[in-house]
Amino acid sequence: MRGFRQAVHSGVRVAHNAFQHGRRVVINIDRTLGSAARLYSSLAPSLAPLAKELFGEGHASMAHKAISDGISNYQNVRGKVQRAHRMAESITRSVKKEIPSLGIND
Repeated sequence: MRGFRQAVHSGVRVAHNAFQHGRRVVINIDRTLGSAARLYSSLAPSLAPLAKELFGEGHASMAHKAISDGISNYQNVRGKVQRAHRMAESITRSVKKEIPSLGIND
């Protein structure tokens, strides 16, 4: 039984470390994309006349639509990831509560 408990503990530790590393990476990506979206939102009105002059009316509006759609799609995926994260946390809490003998700690 001790070997099994050590194996579970080791597996949990590896999974936890992988999760924490992945979480840091995703947080940095999220911050970068959030900053880029805010920057674009603040600069878009000022850049619209320049874009129309350089690329023409149709191309400028296509570019704006593509960027806006990209930001919207990112926000949708972000929401799905956050829901999945909350669900995983809930499942982890349930397992800790129901099977304390596994020794899963925070």
